[in-house]
Amino acid sequence: MRKRGILGAVTAAAALGAVWAPTAHADGHGVGSYGVWANSVNVRDNAPGSTGCGIRPSVAACPSVQTQVNAGDVVTVICQQPGQTVGGNPYWVLVSAPDRYMGFMASYYLTNKTNWIDGVGLCQ
Repeated sequence: MRKRGILGAVTAAAALGAVWAPTAHADGHGVGSYGVWANSVNVRDNAPGSTGCGIRPSVAACPSVQTQVNAGDVVTVICQQPGQTVGGNPYWVLVSAPDRYMGFMASYYLTNKTNWIDGVGLCQ
């Protein structure tokens, strides 16, 4: 009887469109979309020859700002790299911003539970 009750509940939830499925950004695992929790977060240029920005991202190594993102914006995380520690988080992420600019931002500003994002590789 218990199996039938659970199956019935799942079937009813599916019929109502209330089935929950984990996504890459919901639990902080994998490349994908992540929210930003702060305003005026700089997304820094990672142009070839940009003083080592892709090797060890920092404000000094990535002085050129491509764009900014704000609380509520969603960015696509492509890869991550150790860099300047911001807010206790030593990782930076290469992102595609909502305006399609691509660059590095401090991972500290993502709505993620951990510093390192499992399933997201190092930038090569």
